[in-house]
Amino acid sequence: GVAPVFVGMWGAVDLIRDPFTDAASGGLRLTALTTCDVTVARGAQLELLTGVQVA
Repeated sequence: GVAPVFVGMWGAVDLIRDPFTDAASGGLRLTALTTCDVTVARGAQLELLTGVQVA
């Protein structure tokens, strides 16, 4: 089986509005920030892969 993943979110999602970075092209940049913790119920079921090469 697959170990379930638990996500705990602490607070709301904060949106930061940046009208200056892309102002020359008429754009608006939004950045989202949230605080959370992630864990698995049975960590022993996870497998660590090392030395993986993509051809």
